[in-house]
Amino acid sequence: MGELNTMSINFLDPEKCRFYINPNGFTALKTEDKDYRRVRLLRTLPLHRPFEYISVSDMNKNEIGIIRNAADFPLESREIIEKDLAARYYCPQISEIYSIDEKMGSFYFDVSIDGFKKTFGVKDISRNIKMLDSGAVKMIEDGVLENPKVDAMFGQHIWPYYPVGKVAIRDGAMMASSDRFHITIRGKASHGSAPESGIDAIAAAAQVISALQTIVSRRVSPLDSAVVTIGTIHGGARYNVIADTVKLEGTCRNLNPEVRNKMEERIRAIVEGVCGGMGASGELEYFRGYSPTVNSHELFPFALETIREVVGEENAVIPESSALGGEDFSFYCERVPSIFFWTGILSPGAEVYPLHNGGLNPDEKALPIAIEVMTRCALKFLAGKK
Repeated sequence: MGELNTMSINFLDPEKCRFYINPNGFTALKTEDKDYRRVRLLRTLPLHRPFEYISVSDMNKNEIGIIRNAADFPLESREIIEKDLAARYYCPQISEIYSIDEKMGSFYFDVSIDGFKKTFGVKDISRNIKMLDSGAVKMIEDGVLENPKVDAMFGQHIWPYYPVGKVAIRDGAMMASSDRFHITIRGKASHGSAPESGIDAIAAAAQVISALQTIVSRRVSPLDSAVVTIGTIHGGARYNVIADTVKLEGTCRNLNPEVRNKMEERIRAIVEGVCGGMGASGELEYFRGYSPTVNSHELFPFALETIREVVGEENAVIPESSALGGEDFSFYCERVPSIFFWTGILSPGAEVYPLHNGGLNPDEKALPIAIEVMTRCALKFLAGKK
């Protein structure tokens, strides 16, 4: 973000202004010219600079001036400013989630908020709870690749399908992109005994779901991998009423960036076309998530050789196919030469549980193997660079 143009801004002089608390407990301001018995403080840059460029106005919403930086004010005034802002922009902190229940399409959370047990409901959870950006994106935005400049990156993920001692790596795509979409289908409600008077959003949704499967089977080459999955469907209010609204949520997975770029337009065409043909309307919201995790072709021989040095040639696995799971390490792969590998964690004779399953119990003997592979890759790369 560039520097602000401050030529026409009326900044409050910390040496000529004093904030205080009036007898009624509200924030007040005394300047050289006037005593404002109550003022309102508003952040102009709430996320980027929470205690800088704070607008101060009277109760008629007339701006008095701008606090350039609260830190410039004497301690008493600064504490009042910070306490006022903390109260105005209070955000409760959830420290523990006890349970989550779903009822009629809404989710109910039993949580601990600031030390107190509370219950709250969320309708349409996918839209009304903001998902945080990936850690990789935040780190890149904070300059992790620039200071100092990064020449190569190495990462790994535990893999429950290989026994401990095995390490897997592929040249090219290792894992898939992970995109998300919401579909809203709107029809017209009517009594269930008179369907001709309405437009059945559930019937339209069923046709949309079926048609979406033809994207992979008929619009994507059999030589490319792709998945279109509908994970949730919510619609209808009563057993005897034609539903006027249905909401679907799903995901797309791809290994080929060209195929990925065409998925949104193909889904949109089906949603709008199928719904339109049934007299309903369809709306698509498409969210691009993780990119495909693609190993550097130039670094692959180096990484494979290093893995073989650690675990032996017989334990260095080259998988026949990529995985269609997503990984935010992909954002590093897009910016610098990178290698991502899988470390086997399955104990001898143990039952195989997939990732994110409660039964998954990694064999900790895999930890020193993963650490040694990562360390050797880094040291050998740096030695070669010198």
